[in-house]
Amino acid sequence: MLLKTNAAIWFNKICATKQLTSKYFNIKINGNNRLNRNTKKKKKSVIIWQLIVHLLVVVQNNKRCTVQVLKYCRLFLFQVGAIRQRSGFRTTE
Repeated sequence: MLLKTNAAIWFNKICATKQLTSKYFNIKINGNNRLNRNTKKKKKSVIIWQLIVHLLVVVQNNKRCTVQVLKYCRLFLFQVGAIRQRSGFRTTE
């Protein structure tokens, strides 16, 4: 999932710098004068950057969750090791 999210971030940043929009952006604004076209262009840019920020938050949350899981796994394994030492349990090799 992390690789797909990073790829989506990269793709959206490239689209934002080249001022391209994907087909799934469907923005409807009434009228076709200059002001309406500028509004539509700005709205597409804002949506792309909001999507990039959202994806960055997803990546940060994923990393944070992974760190927490690893921390709890270490704590669990430490406690299991302490219990084994107290009980005199030995593994045969």
